[in-house]
Amino acid sequence: KIIKEKNIERKVIIQSFDRRTLQVLHINYPNIKTALLVEALDKNSFRKQLKDLGFSPSIYSPNDALVNPNLIKACHQKSIKIIPWTVNNVQKIFDLKAMGVDGIITDYPILVEK
Repeated sequence: KIIKEKNIERKVIIQSFDRRTLQVLHINYPNIKTALLVEALDKNSFRKQLKDLGFSPSIYSPNDALVNPNLIKACHQKSIKIIPWTVNNVQKIFDLKAMGVDGIITDYPILVEK
């Protein structure tokens, strides 16, 4: 309600591990961007995760350990940005950027600038 009242829908991204939350948002507030967070322990395939979600989120945010060139390609083929979390190692940030991720979630944003 506050997001709509403030007219900031285009500036907000709601991210969640719980696909039910994202599904409700997608149905009731389709103009708000969503990000599906994925834990390293989730062994379902990217395709299965999207099928279970029922729509393509704006952003796919897997644990950084899950990211590989094939996953990046699969996201981009579906016009989904891939932004892994939580990357706090400079070399890992460099490697992920070189692979082609669209962004990085980190506790230390200054690391991304290096």
